[in-house]
Amino acid sequence: MIRHVVRRGDSLWGLAGQYLGSGARWPEIDKFHNEFALGGKHPQLLPIKDPNLIFVGQTIFIPPRSSKPFTLSQGKPWPKVEVTKPATGLDLKVVYKIEDGQSQYKQVLPHCTLEAKLSGTIAIENMTHGRYRHNLELALSKDAPAVKQKLGQFSDHAFRDLTKGVELGYQNGHVTLKAPIMAQAGLGPYTIKVVAENPMKLKGSLKPETISATADVEGRKYKYTADIAFDVTVTLHPTPPKLAPEVVKGTVAPTKPADLPVLKTNEGIVADMVNKFMITITILLLGTVMLRTKVAAALSGNVSIGAFSHPVNMNYPGNQRYFNNSI
Repeated sequence: MIRHVVRRGDSLWGLAGQYLGSGARWPEIDKFHNEFALGGKHPQLLPIKDPNLIFVGQTIFIPPRSSKPFTLSQGKPWPKVEVTKPATGLDLKVVYKIEDGQSQYKQVLPHCTLEAKLSGTIAIENMTHGRYRHNLELALSKDAPAVKQKLGQFSDHAFRDLTKGVELGYQNGHVTLKAPIMAQAGLGPYTIKVVAENPMKLKGSLKPETISATADVEGRKYKYTADIAFDVTVTLHPTPPKLAPEVVKGTVAPTKPADLPVLKTNEGIVADMVNKFMITITILLLGTVMLRTKVAAALSGNVSIGAFSHPVNMNYPGNQRYFNNSI
C-alpha cells in the first residue's frame, strides 16, 4: 500500500500511471482508497466522490502495483475514462472587516494630539508549506465556529502584526503616516494634507490602492490583501499666555553715603561754584572788617591780634615811633 499526499498538478490518471504503470488503471486507486475511507479503517480520510475532483493536500491510499488490473464484481473491466483534471488547491482566507473606530491610533506631541482611525477589510491566508492539508481538514469540518477558531489561531497573529505600531507626525499642515501593513509591501510613509474644521482641529484622509503582499509571522508565511483607509485628526493645543517676569520684592541693605559715587549734573556744578565764590567773598569781607577793628583797637592800646601774632605795646615809646614812621 502506498500513501500519497496530493500535490499541485496531480490527477488520478497521473497517479495511476506513476504507481500502477497505466493511467487507465485509475479506478483501482478509486476503489482501493474508498474501501479504507468508507470502511472505517481511516475515518479521517476524505473519500473520492468525483474522480476529477481531488484536492491538494488530500491523502490518497494507492494499492500495490500488480500486473493484473482489478475488475468489477461482475468481471467486467473498469471503464476507460480519462480523469486528468488537476487537483484543486484549497486556500481558506480569513477576512477581517474593520469597522470605523475599532482600530484607533493616538500620539500626543507638545503642540498637538494626532489620531488616526483605520477602516476597511484585510484578507489573510496561510502560505506555509503543508497549508493545503491543514486547510482541507478545516474545510471538512462541519463546525463553522471551530473552523473559524482554528484559522484565527494562526491568522490573528498576522493581523495584529500588520495593524499595530502606526507612527504619526505633524508639521506645516501635513500629517506623516507610517503603518506596517503598507511598509510590508514597500509602500509609504505617506503625507496627508489636513484642513481646518475649526480653529483648533484639522482633518484629512488617506485611501491607498489595494495592497497585496506577503508577511512572515512566527515562522509562518502569509499572503494578505488589504482594502483600507485612514482618517486622521489633528487637535492643536492652546498656546499658554506669556507671563510678565515676576518682580522679586525684598529689603536691600543700605549703602553708606561714603561708598556711593557722587554724580553731579551741570546745574549742581554751577551751584557749587557759586557757593564757593560767595563763601570766599564773605571770608574776605569779614577779614577786612576784622582787620580794621583790630587796627583801631591797636591804635588805642594793647591788643592781641590772634593766636599767630605777638602782642605789641603801642605806648612803648620805641614802638610808637616805629608805628608812626611806618604809617
